[in-house]
Amino acid sequence: RVEWNKALLEGIIAPTYARLLLRLTKLAVPSNLRRYYALWPWDSVPEPWALVVRHLYAVAGDLPVLYSEVDGGRWVCPRDARYVPETWRHATELRKVLLDAGQPVVEVPARLRRTLAAFSLPLADVTPTYVRELLVQNGRPPVVDKDRAVGLRLLEYCVSDLRSSSEPNTEAGMKYAQLQGLPLAPMSDGTWQTFQKRDHEEKLLVVNGEDEGMILEGVNAKMLDCKELTAGLLDHVRCEAMAAHTNLEPLTSATLCVLIASILPQEWKGEEEVMWTAGKNGQPTEEWIRRLWKYFVGKKAVAVGLGGWPLVPTLEGSLCKLSEQQSRVIDGATTFGIGVGRTLHKLGARILHFDLVPKGADNATPDVVRAYVQQPTLHGVLEALRSANGGSLEPVAEILQKDITASEKREFRAFLMDSQWMWPSNCAEADAKAILALPVHDVHGIDFSFTFSFSTAITTQKRAPAGATVELLTQDYIKAETQVDLDHYKFLGVPTETLAQWYDTCIFPRLDALDPKLCEKAMLAMLRHLP
Repeated sequence: RVEWNKALLEGIIAPTYARLLLRLTKLAVPSNLRRYYALWPWDSVPEPWALVVRHLYAVAGDLPVLYSEVDGGRWVCPRDARYVPETWRHATELRKVLLDAGQPVVEVPARLRRTLAAFSLPLADVTPTYVRELLVQNGRPPVVDKDRAVGLRLLEYCVSDLRSSSEPNTEAGMKYAQLQGLPLAPMSDGTWQTFQKRDHEEKLLVVNGEDEGMILEGVNAKMLDCKELTAGLLDHVRCEAMAAHTNLEPLTSATLCVLIASILPQEWKGEEEVMWTAGKNGQPTEEWIRRLWKYFVGKKAVAVGLGGWPLVPTLEGSLCKLSEQQSRVIDGATTFGIGVGRTLHKLGARILHFDLVPKGADNATPDVVRAYVQQPTLHGVLEALRSANGGSLEPVAEILQKDITASEKREFRAFLMDSQWMWPSNCAEADAKAILALPVHDVHGIDFSFTFSFSTAITTQKRAPAGATVELLTQDYIKAETQVDLDHYKFLGVPTETLAQWYDTCIFPRLDALDPKLCEKAMLAMLRHLP
């Protein structure tokens, strides 16, 4: 009798129960499956009815008795069904993606899922590995191209079982190789690319911050869209293991230099100075230049790598070449008067556009900016003029002779011979010679003389001695309006002639040609100076 009852339970009641459930699938309403799933027995049924439950679940494993919304809605076998764990915060969204991909994803009560597992019929959980393999095989889901946020969350799920802290050569680190072929690399231009092997020819660049992203706007197709990634995703794309096993490449200074050079007008390369129409004709905007220099502050290696490109902004509306050795740009917008600034421009020097470069503490110019401009000092101005004229001041002298007015020359000379420079620490011997070599000095005899050329000794002109008759001074004597000016010329190395020498060289040889009244005046003055 016991065996009979057992055979009845196993062979008749259990299969009948299974067929009943299968029959009910024809009647169940997909929008309300709660009543249908309530008919399934749980794992807490006492003996001998537990025997029925065990055999029921054994038979039901190959029957289409679980509802899935796949393909518009159909019933699937428990052994084929997939279940998305509710622990993933975007489980509903992930289910929809998988259903669209033709995967038999089901939603069942938690108690039924536990009972299935208890009777050796567990639903196959969807895992990151499963999703990765599915997407590598089937390609990117269409919904991702329509809704970028879905794609980003899908990528987040695909890396959720990976550890960004893993060393590249460890078992955990090498799991990043499973991302190869995954078509979920979000790019800065809004498209998607596929993660490839490390040695793939096309690299996906990983930028480190917003400034890099804006600087490289012109090459967005090669850059991962880091600004939209969560902090967790950023940890993954910037980790060594992912870089070692995919074609992600951290943006290095060298790579950044190459990319910046590729988006600048190619005709600019090597130019000393270019006229700049910001934001037009493919030229960078003011904001782009501002961000680039802000970036240089922390990454001087990038500035060094871009040496030779005109990237120093000037108030004259141009960009000048980045050069630590030869820069025509002076950081002196608040130092020079309008007249001196105009003269410097005519002579080839330029003034830094201070609004487009960063400022440090106390409004000081950062070191990286100072490296590419001249300081508003005597030496800095002379170096800027040399740099603007092929390393020589001779062209400067020619421009001063031809294109600079007498008043402009005097104002420029006043700057060059300002008291703050007339000290050994502020005026080197070479700078002193350069000042005297420029045709900006008044001399007696004419209104404005071109005092020296580079082939003439700088001692040709002298300072007149005290007591000399001004009307009798010739072009051999520098004209100084004040004693301070005379002292400055003395500092610069201009010698002072004695009164005896002046009479001997300037008066006696010209007595016959002098106006009688001036000659008499000179003789009386000489007699007064006799001991």
